[in-house]
Amino acid sequence: MFANQRKLRLSGLHPLKIYLCMIRSMFAIFLFSLKGFAKLIEEKNSFHFPSETEMNFMIRFIWKTQNALMNITL
Repeated sequence: MFANQRKLRLSGLHPLKIYLCMIRSMFAIFLFSLKGFAKLIEEKNSFHFPSETEMNFMIRFIWKTQNALMNITL
């Protein structure tokens, strides 16, 4: 992620804009992930707190998608 920030800084964007863009995209991805998990819970017709493996999957998914988005914008 730091390499992507460095590339964006070298491209002339203000650092505050970089961080706002990252926060906004991470929040959107997080909401999208929660919506997907809510759909899975709805299909099972039972509420359960996400297990550790589900949370790890969601965090990995958010991290990889964030990196992909940052690479696309360059």
